[in-house]
Amino acid sequence: MKYIVPEIPGKVQIGIMDGYCNLKCPMCFVHSPDNNRNMKAFRGKMPIDRFKVILDEVKEYKPMISPYRWSEPLMCNNFMDYCCLIKEAGLGVAINTNGLLLKDKLAKEFVEIGFDSITFSIDAFTGETYQKIRGVNLFD
Repeated sequence: MKYIVPEIPGKVQIGIMDGYCNLKCPMCFVHSPDNNRNMKAFRGKMPIDRFKVILDEVKEYKPMISPYRWSEPLMCNNFMDYCCLIKEAGLGVAINTNGLLLKDKLAKEFVEIGFDSITFSIDAFTGETYQKIRGVNLFD
């Protein structure tokens, strides 16, 4: 069987603000005691002009864009600016979030721009389990 590998994958992750999260999951690269010192070197925010350049480079291939990598995407203060650029480029946008920072205003903005996919991480049914998995007491 012959496999054809596309020049650009169907989904592209672009870290607009890596290394920041409002949780402290012990298994995560961002907060793991084994990796935390290394993650500090990766922390930072991508300038929006650089993001535009990357979108221009990939838009003809029509990938789905995930504007985050090692972070909670909703921690980015101007997250919607990045998402609007994605949609203006005619591309789909998808995120995975813990949802703790999602407020009504932002949810309405997601609907207005035609956000393509939001996955919420729901990892526990009790506060005790949530504390173990997510490292914080924010279950309620």
